[in-house]
Amino acid sequence: MAETAVARVNEVRKQTSVPYAVIAARASIAESTLRRWRTRTVRQLPVLNMPGPRKMKPLDMQALMNGMQVLHHGHYRTAGAPALLRLHEQEISRRDFYNILNRYRARLLNEERAGWWRYEWLKVGAVWSLDDMDFGYDEQGSRLRVHDVMDIGSRYMFEPVSSETLPAEKVAANLDGLFKKHGAPIFVKSDCGSNLIVSDAVAGILSKWSVIPLLSPPRYPQYNGVMERGQSDSRQAVEDLLPLDGYCARKHFRAYLEAGTFRRNHICRDTLNHQNACYVFNSRNGEMKTNHHQRREIYGWIEQNQKSILTSSEKQTCWEVNAAWRSAAEEWLLNNKVIKIIAKPENLSTNFKDYERS
Repeated sequence: MAETAVARVNEVRKQTSVPYAVIAARASIAESTLRRWRTRTVRQLPVLNMPGPRKMKPLDMQALMNGMQVLHHGHYRTAGAPALLRLHEQEISRRDFYNILNRYRARLLNEERAGWWRYEWLKVGAVWSLDDMDFGYDEQGSRLRVHDVMDIGSRYMFEPVSSETLPAEKVAANLDGLFKKHGAPIFVKSDCGSNLIVSDAVAGILSKWSVIPLLSPPRYPQYNGVMERGQSDSRQAVEDLLPLDGYCARKHFRAYLEAGTFRRNHICRDTLNHQNACYVFNSRNGEMKTNHHQRREIYGWIEQNQKSILTSSEKQTCWEVNAAWRSAAEEWLLNNKVIKIIAKPENLSTNFKDYERS
């Protein structure tokens, strides 16, 4: 694999004269690693060698797994890993040990996530989501920023707004135009960004259309996870279209952004019964239409339910008020079959054979 990568890099360098640093970045290879591989190739040495001294003892995989089971595993690190490595340092290299440990920790995290409650969105047009995304820099080093709006029920991403800055007035004007064109949803979700629904400009547009705001909990992007994953899809779609040098001139970025969003909206998804977001949104199957009067009634029902939740709390902090609002909104969404909660599975198991070396 490494020999093939070096040959391919040399070929691209010869054909395009692009710097090795840029080629390495686009190939997701560290520049120092690529430089080391090229030097070994020139000297006619093996490009890759198994690191570390030869191991004299056979690896007791079950003992290693038993040791990993009793450690405390975080999302990114494992407490006690160096001590466990010292116990098996005559059996396994440091690199192989941490490769196994990382796979073991990833499996635990996947099982933890599998045990979370998850939402299934059933209605098109009921809930929209807002978020901003930094996309990198243009040819002058200025930041490229993108504002996205998505219909959660269909996963459809509307035409994005791109600019060096995204003031609340621009976000509000874009939202107002989308409401006029497609009709207003019942709810709009976003985080606490100063240019999103906490701003006076955006809050004024929501009030004008009687749209109910839903604020994500602080530092908890998973609450708006559908939008986060949608933006990741859009970023990947745009990056696949960008030229090899890795940056894009600002005058061309808009075209790449629209093409990437179009490509992302036409990916068939299991969650949409193998249909794409564009088809589901525009066919409006299962659409939930409401008028101003109905949305004001929904707002009153949620407000009343929020008050009943807060009566049991002695201290009503800003966090508790927002949490009660989210709980009341969730209850309305459940009662009106806008969402369905998928319960966690009863039994989860771990197959340690997945970690054994071939």
